[in-house]
Amino acid sequence: MLKKISDHLNVIIVILLFCLLIVLVTYSDNSSKDLMLTDNDAIYSLNEPYIYPVVPGMEEWEKLTNHAQKIDVCYVDPDLLRKMTTYALVETVVTYPLFVDAVVYDSFDMGLDMVSKQFAGIDELLNRQDAYANLVLYVSENQSEDNKDNIYVLNAIKLIKYFEEKGLNISKSLAYYSTILKKIFI
Repeated sequence: MLKKISDHLNVIIVILLFCLLIVLVTYSDNSSKDLMLTDNDAIYSLNEPYIYPVVPGMEEWEKLTNHAQKIDVCYVDPDLLRKMTTYALVETVVTYPLFVDAVVYDSFDMGLDMVSKQFAGIDELLNRQDAYANLVLYVSENQSEDNKDNIYVLNAIKLIKYFEEKGLNISKSLAYYSTILKKIFI
């Protein structure tokens, strides 16, 4: 009898902890980015993403005659990338105007590797312990039914899937939350 009560109590505790986790992860207001920052983020001095001066759709972009010129106008100093908080880095990576290059190869792995040769943000993000959590946060804050096809959100989801497939810096609870998030919005 006591074992049955104990088992039921354990199940209730697990359910309550899971609900608390979902509430904490889905809580989103202007301070949520701060909630996701880790102790390591104290070393980062920039909490704003890089704003690319020339992007597709601009007249200046249309005047570029080759891919090398596009790479040049999208250059971000690696020192600047290293100083960014992980959330700012996520925004800088998913808005990288040539991120689309990663999907034109036979595999996303190969494409991401090639893009990382021209853009240091990829490797910087892959090496951050909290990159996955910040990618999930970015998607949860920026995706809605009204903008399901937002290219930046789709880029973030591609990176989330990459992290999941490679098992990079993922806590099991956030991996589960990401799966739920994708089922809701995709």
